[in-house]
Amino acid sequence: YRAREVTGFSQDDRGVDVTLSDGEVLRAQYLVGCDGGRSTVRKAAGIEFAGWDATNSWLIAEVHTTQPPPFGFKYDAIGRHAVAPMEDGKCVRVVLTERQLGTDNAPTLSDLSEALIAVYGTDFGAHRPNWISRFSDMARQAVAYRDRRMLLAGDAAHVHPPMGGQGLNMGMQDAVNLGWKLA
Repeated sequence: YRAREVTGFSQDDRGVDVTLSDGEVLRAQYLVGCDGGRSTVRKAAGIEFAGWDATNSWLIAEVHTTQPPPFGFKYDAIGRHAVAPMEDGKCVRVVLTERQLGTDNAPTLSDLSEALIAVYGTDFGAHRPNWISRFSDMARQAVAYRDRRMLLAGDAAHVHPPMGGQGLNMGMQDAVNLGWKLA
């Protein structure tokens, strides 16, 4: 069912009808919303996502450079930044505090280059990114993880800054927890 999105669902005592973006309706005993921090399933269930909004954001990327950047941490008036070599020796991982809170738009190579120049005075010839992303210090948690036959897991249930890898770990724990309960 890839390449289609859940657009809504309804439930009764015996199951859940899930409507997909192409109009198909699937019937299941349970629906587990694992559809990320902007969860359509959570929103359709009307479950509040309580917490606090972001006050800081960071760009993070794996990118190729034509000039070797200085590896390590840098602290300045903008915030904390880091550049580290990747194991393949062909690209670097960059983490940059943004001057202004980032938008919901996906960051671009141009955004990354501008941020590198603001911090280091150059973008080190950044090109061919493997990926570029943004994270913030926003934290939220669903006020309920269940509504009858609809359950939430992973980022659909809770989001927080990625430091320490807790998001991935908690998402896996959610899946294991639901797995034995629904088996």
